[in-house]
Amino acid sequence: INVLVLDRQTERASEMIEKLSVLLRQAIDGDDRQLVTVAQETESVQGYLEIEAIRFSDRLRLEWAIAPEVTRALVPSLILQPLIENAIKHGVAAQAEPGSVNVSARREGDELVLMVRNDGPPLPSPRQVDQQGFGLKATRQRLELLYGSGFSFDMRNVPTGGVECRIAVPFREEVFAAGAAPLVAL
Repeated sequence: INVLVLDRQTERASEMIEKLSVLLRQAIDGDDRQLVTVAQETESVQGYLEIEAIRFSDRLRLEWAIAPEVTRALVPSLILQPLIENAIKHGVAAQAEPGSVNVSARREGDELVLMVRNDGPPLPSPRQVDQQGFGLKATRQRLELLYGSGFSFDMRNVPTGGVECRIAVPFREEVFAAGAAPLVAL
């Protein structure tokens, strides 16, 4: 926002401030549930992506591949935001040409698999994955608290270019019975 103001791009700065205020209001007014559906999670990250779309303009291409059968699957609230943020920061922002971020969710047997991939520069070494920033460390810690050893969290260079982050958690769905509170089904 500061750069837009300094560049006298007041209309874009104003739009970004408006999007940021909506995002902050949602965070403050949001409920405290640890788990949300994939549909709710993808919707909640849209505000963040709208801000990044203003920031990167035509340099950011976002692609979604959410399998219809996983929209009611449960995931930790705000699990995608730090992964997408890293994909943008280390992928799109790290190169002069336009970049892509791909977000997918699908079921693999008894697991829900979430993947965020960018087409930016590769990780220089496996050691860099071990020295992750705060967002990825906090994500891993949340997964450990919620699932114990029943999850996987991996980052790897993609042979065709870019970096991919993959999370797999037990597949559980939110089920609604007529007139009842939501239940969790395995």
